[in-house]
Amino acid sequence: MPNITLSQLVALRQHLDRTVAESDWDRLQQLDQTLQKVLRNLKGTQLTEDYLQALAHLKNSHQTAIAAVNAAKEQLQQDMNAVGEGKEGLLAYQMAMNMEL
Repeated sequence: MPNITLSQLVALRQHLDRTVAESDWDRLQQLDQTLQKVLRNLKGTQLTEDYLQALAHLKNSHQTAIAAVNAAKEQLQQDMNAVGEGKEGLLAYQMAMNMEL
């Protein structure tokens, strides 16, 4: 018998979806750890079709979360690169201004 109910699995998936929608990356990390514990505890357990279906939905939400994290990571990298380029331009401008004085 699983140590988590179907409604708890559904609630976990909904919480995961909400956390991704809010871009709450710290909370997402906590949920990921919770999910790992749940899956470890389910390992070797005979699951009904309802549980398997709930886990499939949870897996889809987790894959969506991974994609969202990767997209946020890429955006952050682009933002950091843009700041770096802007800083280089500012330094060049400052050096040029100092030469003119």
